Amino acid sequence: MNCREARERMTDLFDACAQTTPDLPLREHLEACPVCSVNLAELRQALEALPTARVAASSGFTEAVMSSIQDAEPARKRRSFSPWRIGLAAAAALVVCAGASFSVWYVNTGGKQPVGAFKLLGDAAHAMARVQAVHIQAQMRTLPRDNFELIVLDQEFVPVELWANLEEPFRWRIEKPGRVVVMDGDGSTLLIKPNMVANGSVNSGFVGWMTSLLDAEDLLYNETALATEEGSQISMTVETTPEGVVEDVLQVEAKAKGTYVNDWLRNSSITDSDNLRVYRFEPETKLLKGIEIYVHAPQGDVLVFQTLEVSYDLPLDNTLFALEVPKDAITLGETPMLSDNAKYEKMSPREMAQNFFDACAREDWDEMLKYWSVSAVDDRIMNYLGGLEVVELGAPFQSGVYPGWFVPYEIR
Repeated sequence: MNCREARERMTDLFDACAQTTPDLPLREHLEACPVCSVNLAELRQALEALPTARVAASSGFTEAVMSSIQDAEPARKRRSFSPWRIGLAAAAALVVCAGASFSVWYVNTGGKQPVGAFKLLGDAAHAMARVQAVHIQAQMRTLPRDNFELIVLDQEFVPVELWANLEEPFRWRIEKPGRVVVMDGDGSTLLIKPNMVANGSVNSGFVGWMTSLLDAEDLLYNETALATEEGSQISMTVETTPEGVVEDVLQVEAKAKGTYVNDWLRNSSITDSDNLRVYRFEPETKLLKGIEIYVHAPQGDVLVFQTLEVSYDLPLDNTLFALEVPKDAITLGETPMLSDNAKYEKMSPREMAQNFFDACAREDWDEMLKYWSVSAVDDRIMNYLGGLEVVELGAPFQSGVYPGWFVPYEIR
């Protein structure tokens, strides 16, 4: 028995409805193959983590999802899926066994979730394994130049464009007015126009959830993991557009993450909002053809993100994945350890804010830079903050998932 055959039959070990015990070749292969043994252990760990008891794997669905994720294209293997993510996807395929019949629902603390939605995600991941390039044109309620995750419910739509070369090395580019980030296969570079630049790793947080739209593995994992969270729901339907086009539609309801003793960050990003994500797939190819994201706000549901066109395998110019850095670039990054760091470690958030503004008032830019992770202060900032007067500082507070503190202020 080879590894592929073992993976296809591995889920029989978790099928409470199976009438036969695992055959000798499978047991012998698992004992002899360290890779499959690790995969089995990770799959078992994922299943044991589920908040439910006595579950069984649906052979039809498990085969569809596991095979879609694990089987590599012989002619073109782009990227392999992480075994622990495979385990979580397979865990989503579990169904309760009642006699000889299967109930096609996934059971968790939040209720029952339809298996068809997870099968659609698995099919979509399999379809994307054949794709070489993606180009997405979209629009989002956000501010130009500000971060890619920011949403502003009463803001007009701003164009957003995404490109990805899915062959090795995996490269992508995401752009909106005043801000562009490029990942060239080794690392990412962010340009906040005209001249603020930040460099990061391949997994930098410059664009947050948007990168999952370009990577089928991330999309599959994120939405599958989301379905295990209490209060979340995932469903799949088949719909016909007014033009008579049939679509497979995946809907994911998600709750805002983080703690909200106040509403400062609520509805400021997808993560910080109660939202509905709608993914539309072409029924035959299972390729993603459209996305809409709605925020459940006090004034009603607000459409905050919408794709206008999704294209596959169009030629992409390599210059898309190379970003020219301005000669006068100011670098945005981590603040280096200070020689007198102990002094600043003892400060409260309010004291830090006071010292920052005091440095601006004195135009002591060396001191000001101790609080701001940029390489230099340009003329625009000097003209704006130099000589300011602090009118009032409020009480510091925290909000959402952001680990830092917010300090209300009024300056003149």
